[in-house]
Amino acid sequence: MKYDIKGIHVYFRENPGIFVFMILVIFAGIACGALLVRFIDDGPLTEITTSLNHFFNTLKEDEGNLLAAPELLRASFYKNGSILLLLWVLGL
Repeated sequence: MKYDIKGIHVYFRENPGIFVFMILVIFAGIACGALLVRFIDDGPLTEITTSLNHFFNTLKEDEGNLLAAPELLRASFYKNGSILLLLWVLGL
């Protein structure tokens, strides 16, 4: 699939308002998230901190034992396929 670079540039030039608005929405979300973290109770904040620390420690310890690409792809297809199948069946 080839992309027309000139066409993409023209699209950006013709629709700058959409992109400025989306950038503002993203920055507003980041700012609100950063401010609202200060108002979280101690219990949930401790759980989040513990989970993040555990995640980063696991990454640090298992740095050389990352999953191989075929295993990761197979696991991703299995998980996403099972969710898709479940949604399809429940949609019937």
